Amino acid sequence: DAAESCRNLLDNNHIFDGGRVYPSAVGIWVAQSSRNTISHNEIHDLYYSGISIGWNWDDAPNRCHHNTVAFNHVHHLGHGVLSDLGAIYCLGASPGSVLRNNVCHDVWPYSEPPLGWGIYLDATCSGYRVEDNVVYHT
Repeated sequence: DAAESCRNLLDNNHIFDGGRVYPSAVGIWVAQSSRNTISHNEIHDLYYSGISIGWNWDDAPNRCHHNTVAFNHVHHLGHGVLSDLGAIYCLGASPGSVLRNNVCHDVWPYSEPPLGWGIYLDATCSGYRVEDNVVYHT
């Protein structure tokens, strides 16, 4: 517990052109960390997801909880290179977490399977409040 990275603020960043060496790179990734705020960022032109929260394939309690993702602009992702992606991608239980007031658009995975979303609540996702987001061209 003492070594856990938590209560981080990622605010007002411009992250772009990622994944050119490793296509599966994510703009911002919070795997096992709590009480983080990701806000007012512009993230674009990646081959995979813009923001990724959590990394558990079951409903078990974990270190990912009470995270806030708000007022981000995440766009032009995938570019037909990878699939199973989202502008904001979430996986596993994350009680108390919020996705609010984000704008997500132009998410284009490769054609088979064509899996690309603006906000992607993947397997066993729970505990998120998702409100007042705008998603289009996905």
